[in-house]
Amino acid sequence: MNAIVKIAVSEKGLIKNLKSVFSTDKTFVRELLQNARRSGATEIHVTVTDNAFVIRDNGCGIDDFQSLLTLAESGWTEQGVVVEKPFGMGFFSALFAGESVKIFSKGKVLKIDTAKATNFEDLHVVVDPFGDVEGTHITIQNKDGFKGVLETLKMEACAFPIPVFVNGEAVDRKIRSILEKPFHAVERADIGRIAFNNGFFERCWHYGQVTILNGSVVGKKREIHYDSLVVVDVDPSLFMARMPDRDVLLNETEALEKIEKAVSEEAAAHFIRLIAKHGEAEFLRLFGSAVRSRSYKEVWNHLDCLYSEILSVVEYGCPVSANDYYDGPRLIRPGNVSRQDVEEGKVIVCKNFANYQVSTGWIASMLAARQKWVIIDDRCLNENHWVNSYLVDLADEDFNAALEATLNIREVDVSLPLDTHYVVERMVACEGYSFEYNGQVIEVNDMPLIFAADSDGESFSIVIPLNSEAEDVAALLMSFNDDDGKSYWDDAVNDVEIVLADARGSDFGERLTRALGDGRYSLGQGKRMAICLERGHDFAFDCTALIKDLFVSNPEAFAAHLSEEALATLTGHINRA
Repeated sequence: MNAIVKIAVSEKGLIKNLKSVFSTDKTFVRELLQNARRSGATEIHVTVTDNAFVIRDNGCGIDDFQSLLTLAESGWTEQGVVVEKPFGMGFFSALFAGESVKIFSKGKVLKIDTAKATNFEDLHVVVDPFGDVEGTHITIQNKDGFKGVLETLKMEACAFPIPVFVNGEAVDRKIRSILEKPFHAVERADIGRIAFNNGFFERCWHYGQVTILNGSVVGKKREIHYDSLVVVDVDPSLFMARMPDRDVLLNETEALEKIEKAVSEEAAAHFIRLIAKHGEAEFLRLFGSAVRSRSYKEVWNHLDCLYSEILSVVEYGCPVSANDYYDGPRLIRPGNVSRQDVEEGKVIVCKNFANYQVSTGWIASMLAARQKWVIIDDRCLNENHWVNSYLVDLADEDFNAALEATLNIREVDVSLPLDTHYVVERMVACEGYSFEYNGQVIEVNDMPLIFAADSDGESFSIVIPLNSEAEDVAALLMSFNDDDGKSYWDDAVNDVEIVLADARGSDFGERLTRALGDGRYSLGQGKRMAICLERGHDFAFDCTALIKDLFVSNPEAFAAHLSEEALATLTGHINRA
């Protein structure tokens, strides 16, 4: 048996569930403000009391009250429908905001009992006994009050094109003022109006951006910094808000990407105009930080110098990766670098400075550190930037291989019993090492170096001069270890100090001081302490009596505090240390 079906609507079911369609119980604020704007109002007055919300405008008023209560029919003019695409649902948010609603307009009054209205009972439009009011007045009663509505009103009004007065006071329309009196603005046929406040182009890392549609903020709002705010007033014929709340753009991801692209293009173009206006040096002083923080790479292409804040030079320290307890090498800003100095070879600029957590570039990075080459953060630049023709790539495998081929290690015959990751194939103790670059010998006597990585970068050798700083070596070892906790770091530094002191042939007093004097033991406080040099052997002695002797390379100093048997055992351990 064949049957015919068609779309049908359960009117009562639809109205009953409509309340849950709105994502917030304050949507009515935006809808009533928008209705006033569409009516041609030049100002809006809102009064909020404990149980009443009253909104008055001086617009054209309402001819047909039925249009307010007809779902999916907006009642606006044909032109307004084409431009703004009203959906005819917004006023229902006001119905759900309270128990009753009163509407006064053009000498008529409509009193709505929400429960009766949503049950499809007849509502009566009557003559206003007080006469005709200007525009439209709407009163919503809610016995539970209007918590949070004042904040919502102020937020909604901050970008609104019409003055809004709340409880007699004008709302500060900061965002609107930027749109109407910007530091710089441009009209885009594909977007609308983009307005920049002055701080956006100045030395300010933080900036905010808001998007406005028909006077209401839509979409995600970045943290607002008004002095550096960008306001985008999108063309309603090109962009739509998602129903029913209209608080985000339709196809939001694509729309925001389009807006972001337009903002970046216009900002970069204005930065470039500012270069011509101020000159390069003054431009970088005033606007360089903003260009960098905004990542407008195209702007750097219009400068015949490199900006100091994307450059660094190793002042001192080993090119080892920083961690939570170690700062790595000290990097300083070298000042702006001219294109002429780079082209003439007076300044060498390099990229990919190794931090011992990449697979190559270690010896080249040591070269860059020693020679004070300028390290550039090339992520800030476009691929077609002029400096790319002169950059030395410290991660280049052939370059590193050529340097390693000249590596000369002055090894010493001592072992370095340090806990290392499995990728460390061997550790080489040495007095120092050297390598050659352009006929110049680079000597290093105090910094560890990773070298001789296998073809896959899976295992390494480490050369460690005995005069290396313990923290440099510990940081290098820690970069290979999965444990990055404070306890591991403290133990690693302490172990390296002891091992290097031992390898240098330091006296026992120095080694014992290093072992005990790292802050974990209470030295010189009248307490007794146990020293364990080997599992099962503890020696107790009075730290107060020994505190001075810890710094003296004289084993006999312990004789007065230990028995002959204990002293003999201790001496044996010391000789084997």
